[in-house]
Amino acid sequence: KEAFIQLCEILCESDQAKYSLIYGMALDMEKFGSHLMLKFSDKAVALQTNKNKALVVTDLKKESASSLAQWLESNNSVKEIVGSKDTINLILDHMRSTTPGYPELIMDQRIYRIDKVDKSIKIKHKLIKAQQIHKKLVKEWFEQFLIDAFIDTNPSKQKIESLADKRLENNEVFLLIKDGNPVSIACSSRPTKDAITVNGVFTPIEHRANGFASEAVALLSELLLKQYKYCCLYTDLTNPTSNKIYQRAGYYTVCDSLHYKLSETND
Repeated sequence: KEAFIQLCEILCESDQAKYSLIYGMALDMEKFGSHLMLKFSDKAVALQTNKNKALVVTDLKKESASSLAQWLESNNSVKEIVGSKDTINLILDHMRSTTPGYPELIMDQRIYRIDKVDKSIKIKHKLIKAQQIHKKLVKEWFEQFLIDAFIDTNPSKQKIESLADKRLENNEVFLLIKDGNPVSIACSSRPTKDAITVNGVFTPIEHRANGFASEAVALLSELLLKQYKYCCLYTDLTNPTSNKIYQRAGYYTVCDSLHYKLSETND
């Protein structure tokens, strides 16, 4: 495990935004898990934190992509895969689909980075770190976020409870406050040496179209940039609204990423 983490650091340190997902998880395997760790001859790596999660890969050259494709075909325990657009397409080119409908695109993503918040955003409200007194609201908004983002259209109460507990305990949840009441939420996650990820950005429908998400993202990014050189995040390219929110704050494109389902998941 230590050798894998060290290799991951060597590979990912030069582009911590592009590899924010795998690098952040590798640095905190105690939290995320280490179900499957793969190393390739061209100094590339792949990590699956648990059997129900996607296999996340760094950039692969043609030979390694072909080897991984063959391995995936003979080991159907990996149901999903995530990586840069070029690498995932290279892997899929070497796979022979035997199941109708698969591989299936789950999400067409874009990775963004910010080094400095755009000062043109009008800040009218304040951002606070969520506390235990906010847990009921955080649970409700986490559930709505998972459903709205098609991450989990039917999350269990146990999953939401666990998610809220862990993220509140880790001080990762922030709320935008207007007139004493929360109106939007944003979270931090997966810190690396120089970067940290912003995710879980959500505004309930009754508070939308007021610029609250843009404010929350700008304020949280500004707060995190006091400790890290830059922040990064993943977006769904099919959601133009969220992409505009991040660009307005000062986020710029790093690369595109694909998340594919390779075969049917066994529930």
